[in-house]
Amino acid sequence: MLLDELPEVLELCAERALHIQPRIGYDQGAQVADPRAAMYSGALEAYLRWWKAVWAAQQKRGFEVITLTPEFGPDGYQQVDPYTEVPTAELWDLNVWTGSRVQRELEQFLGA
Repeated sequence: MLLDELPEVLELCAERALHIQPRIGYDQGAQVADPRAAMYSGALEAYLRWWKAVWAAQQKRGFEVITLTPEFGPDGYQQVDPYTEVPTAELWDLNVWTGSRVQRELEQFLGA
């Protein structure tokens, strides 16, 4: 969650990014349990700001196509109930929701 405090790092990343894999992390880990949950709204908004910086840099560089692949995954990232090890959310749902949300944001960003 440091990119708001390090705008020069965000700028360097944005200038070099070709593609994003939107997974929403938070100050305690690489992936929130569920980005739809109100408790993670701050993290979601931060990531949306950062992705918009990437999109702006891509536009500036003349990109005609902007790509992304939602990337919530289990591999040590997905939160589970500590007693049953049942995931706190379905990965497919997280990725579909994230893809739809980011697509809406990108369309608004592009004025589509």
